Amino acid sequence: MQRRQMKYTAGGIEFTFQHPGLRLATRIKDTSRDQHGHLADEPLFTQLMEHVIVFPKTTWEWWDAEPEREDIMKEVFAEALRFLIVRPKDEPARVGEES
Repeated sequence: MQRRQMKYTAGGIEFTFQHPGLRLATRIKDTSRDQHGHLADEPLFTQLMEHVIVFPKTTWEWWDAEPEREDIMKEVFAEALRFLIVRPKDEPARVGEES
């Protein structure tokens, strides 16, 4: 099954996001919460790098390698999270899902 993808450019770098599927997307959101139910950056960002940002393949070391990457890091992660949790308006709901 072909997974939905999206390109996003920040700081002159083109990123490719790929949706990991509903179950893994739900697991990412669930396991990235702190004891108060708020999303925690470190586990969330780690899982976005592992499962959603497919190109360039990023790691914490990749972000640290060049100082200007820090300027776009939160922007890229915010867009990757938005991509993970928001279905495009032109994508139809599947059977059993509400639109």
